[in-house]
Amino acid sequence: MGIMSKVFGGRAEKAGPYLFKELSQQFLDGVAKALADSGFKRRGRSYAFVRPCASGSQVLHFPLSKYDDRFVVMPAVNVRFDALETFVNRYAVNRDEKTLKHKSSIGMTLGELAGQAEPLRWTIRSGSDVDKALPEIDRLIRDAGLPYFERFQSLEALYEIVCNQGEQGHIPGNAERAINCVALAHLTSQSDRIPDIVQHWRAVFADTNDASATFFEGFYRNYSRNHA
Repeated sequence: MGIMSKVFGGRAEKAGPYLFKELSQQFLDGVAKALADSGFKRRGRSYAFVRPCASGSQVLHFPLSKYDDRFVVMPAVNVRFDALETFVNRYAVNRDEKTLKHKSSIGMTLGELAGQAEPLRWTIRSGSDVDKALPEIDRLIRDAGLPYFERFQSLEALYEIVCNQGEQGHIPGNAERAINCVALAHLTSQSDRIPDIVQHWRAVFADTNDASATFFEGFYRNYSRNHA
C-alpha cells in the first residue's frame, strides 16, 4: 500500500459544492500526514514538502492552480544543492534575493519523470476527486520521484548528467544551465574544462540568438575576476 493510500484509503468527504479553501486544505493536510514517515515536512504554508539531505534538500512540490469550479495539481520533484546555489549567487547578476533561500537547483514534474509527453495534472472539484488523485500521485512518487532523489545526491552526479550528458529537462533555460555547468566544473575540481564549457555555450547563445546570454556573461565576468 502506498504512502498516500494509507491516508486516503477510505471515502473522502461527500461530493458537494466546490470549496477551494476546504478541499485544498484537505489535500495538503493529507499529503503532510502521508509524507511524514518519509521525512518530508511542509514548508510553512507553501505547497512544498521538504526533506533535508547531505547536499541540501529534496522537495516534493504540489502547486495548486485555482479556477472558479476546481483546482489543478501538477506535482514536481526538485533538489537543492546548497553549495551550488551559494556559489552561483556569489557571482550572478540580477538575482531575486527573496527567492534565493529556497531556490531549487534541478527538478522535473512527476509526469515528465514518468515519461509522459505532457505534464500530468489532477483536477479536484470534490472530496471524491481527492480520494482518487492521491493514490495515483503516490504511485508516481514511489516509481519516479524517489528514484530521482537517489539519482541526484552529489554535485559530481549532477555535473555528469547535466553537463557531460547534456540532459536539458532538469534545468530550464540556457543561461541557468550554462551558469551551473561553469559552477559545477569549479566545485568538482574540473576548472580546466571551463574554457571549453564557455566556448560551447557562447556558440549555443549565438545560434539561438538567446537574450539570456547577458546573464551568463555577467556571471562569467564576475567569476573570472575572482578566479583568474
